[in-house]
Amino acid sequence: GFLGPEGLAAEEPAKSLAELVELQLKSNEEWPFLNRNSAGIKIKDSVVYQSDLIQIKGADKYMEAGNSFRAQLLDDVSDASFEIIKVSQLSPEEVSVRFNISWVPPSAKGFGP
Repeated sequence: GFLGPEGLAAEEPAKSLAELVELQLKSNEEWPFLNRNSAGIKIKDSVVYQSDLIQIKGADKYMEAGNSFRAQLLDDVSDASFEIIKVSQLSPEEVSVRFNISWVPPSAKGFGP
């Protein structure tokens, strides 16, 4: 997914927005959503989260979606793991985040090594 346009702002000028986003995501168990307490990053009301499946507009809806997605996923598959693959800065206020979420489906548990 990606965040933008003009949806984020780096509050710490020594680092790029992409660096700040990557640090925050990796410090949050690599969950691919920022939270309101993300140091050095302001989530603006104009934030847009875009993926192949969904588009979310607005800071409140972005926060609600991130919390809801995580709760639902962890309720359904408690062994889910998250990996931030790459964070790229597309413009001064826009980043692209490539991530992977993986788990073993309950029907496949017990198979394999």
